[in-house]
Amino acid sequence: MAPKDDWRRMGQDGYLTEVELQYVEQYTPYSETWEHEHCAFCMTKISLHDGDSHSGYCTTDDKQTHWICLDCFGDFKDEFKWRI
Repeated sequence: MAPKDDWRRMGQDGYLTEVELQYVEQYTPYSETWEHEHCAFCMTKISLHDGDSHSGYCTTDDKQTHWICLDCFGDFKDEFKWRI
Protein backbone atom coordinates (compact mmCIF):
# COMPACT_ATOMS: atom_id res chain seq x y z
CA MET A 1 0.00 0.00 0.00
CA ALA A 2 1.27 3.43 -0.90
CA PRO A 3 1.66 6.03 1.86
CA LYS A 4 -0.92 8.82 2.07
CA ASP A 5 1.66 11.41 0.97
CA ASP A 6 2.79 9.40 -2.09
CA TRP A 7 3.65 11.77 -4.97
CA ARG A 8 1.50 9.70 -7.36
CA ARG A 9 -1.72 10.71 -5.63
CA MET A 10 -3.48 13.33 -7.75
CA GLY A 11 -7.17 12.92 -6.91
CA GLN A 12 -7.62 9.53 -8.58
CA ASP A 13 -9.84 8.45 -5.69
CA GLY A 14 -12.55 10.62 -7.24
CA TYR A 15 -12.78 8.55 -10.42
CA LEU A 16 -10.90 5.25 -9.88
CA THR A 17 -12.30 3.97 -6.58
CA GLU A 18 -14.08 0.60 -6.89
CA VAL A 19 -14.02 0.55 -10.69
CA GLU A 20 -13.78 -2.56 -12.81
CA LEU A 21 -10.43 -3.09 -14.52
CA GLN A 22 -9.16 -5.58 -17.04
CA TYR A 23 -5.63 -6.85 -17.39
CA VAL A 24 -4.13 -6.19 -20.83
CA GLU A 25 -1.10 -8.36 -21.51
CA GLN A 26 -0.19 -6.68 -24.81
CA TYR A 27 -1.21 -3.08 -25.41
CA THR A 28 -3.17 -2.42 -28.61
CA PRO A 29 -3.47 1.18 -29.83
CA TYR A 30 -6.99 2.61 -29.58
CA SER A 31 -6.67 4.11 -33.07
CA GLU A 32 -4.04 4.92 -35.69
CA THR A 33 -3.60 8.37 -34.19
CA TRP A 34 -3.71 7.27 -30.52
CA GLU A 35 -0.66 5.06 -30.08
CA HIS A 36 0.05 5.22 -26.36
CA GLU A 37 -1.44 5.69 -22.90
CA HIS A 38 -0.05 6.83 -19.55
CA CYS A 39 -0.49 5.34 -16.11
CA ALA A 40 -3.08 7.38 -14.19
CA PHE A 41 -0.70 7.46 -11.22
CA CYS A 42 2.96 7.63 -12.25
CA MET A 43 2.58 8.60 -15.93
CA THR A 44 4.56 5.56 -17.15
CA LYS A 45 4.09 5.35 -20.90
CA ILE A 46 2.23 2.25 -22.13
CA SER A 47 2.65 1.52 -25.84
CA LEU A 48 4.19 -0.89 -28.33
CA HIS A 49 7.44 1.10 -28.49
CA ASP A 50 10.72 -0.28 -27.17
CA GLY A 51 11.47 0.99 -23.70
CA ASP A 52 7.81 1.56 -22.82
CA SER A 53 5.58 -0.70 -20.77
CA HIS A 54 3.54 -3.05 -22.97
CA SER A 55 0.96 -4.23 -20.43
CA GLY A 56 -1.16 -2.94 -17.60
CA TYR A 57 -4.68 -2.61 -16.30
CA CYS A 58 -7.36 -0.40 -17.83
CA THR A 59 -10.95 0.54 -17.21
CA THR A 60 -13.50 -1.55 -19.06
CA ASP A 61 -15.28 1.30 -20.85
CA ASP A 62 -15.24 1.31 -24.67
CA LYS A 63 -12.26 3.67 -24.88
CA GLN A 64 -10.28 2.10 -22.01
CA THR A 65 -10.09 5.60 -20.59
CA HIS A 66 -7.80 5.05 -17.60
CA TRP A 67 -4.66 2.91 -17.51
CA ILE A 68 -2.65 1.74 -14.52
CA CYS A 69 0.85 0.28 -14.79
CA LEU A 70 1.69 -2.98 -13.03
CA ASP A 71 3.67 -1.29 -10.25
CA CYS A 72 0.95 1.21 -9.39
CA PHE A 73 -1.69 -1.49 -9.58
CA GLY A 74 0.21 -3.44 -6.92
CA ASP A 75 0.61 -0.35 -4.75
CA PHE A 76 -3.00 0.89 -4.91
CA LYS A 77 -5.22 -2.16 -5.62
CA ASP A 78 -6.31 -2.78 -2.02
CA GLU A 79 -6.97 0.86 -1.20
CA PHE A 80 -8.97 1.53 -4.38
CA LYS A 81 -10.81 -1.83 -4.18
CA TRP A 82 -10.53 -2.53 -7.90
CA ARG A 83 -12.55 -5.36 -9.42
CA ILE A 84 -10.83 -7.45 -12.08
